Amino acid sequence: MDRQTAVKCIAAKTIVSYNGVRYCPTAYILRLCKDKWIHSLELKDLTANSVTIAEMERVNLI
Repeated sequence: MDRQTAVKCIAAKTIVSYNGVRYCPTAYILRLCKDKWIHSLELKDLTANSVTIAEMERVNLI
């Protein structure tokens, strides 16, 4: 998933999949680690009341 798609999913509350579990993306995270930018998503689990941070490349649209 790219940044533009991630931002649209957050705004529209689109359901996504990560490791076979359904989530709602709630935030886009950009971090600088050792001169490299890391793009991640904060994902809220739809069945449990929990949050997961995942690499954007591993998150899929349903």
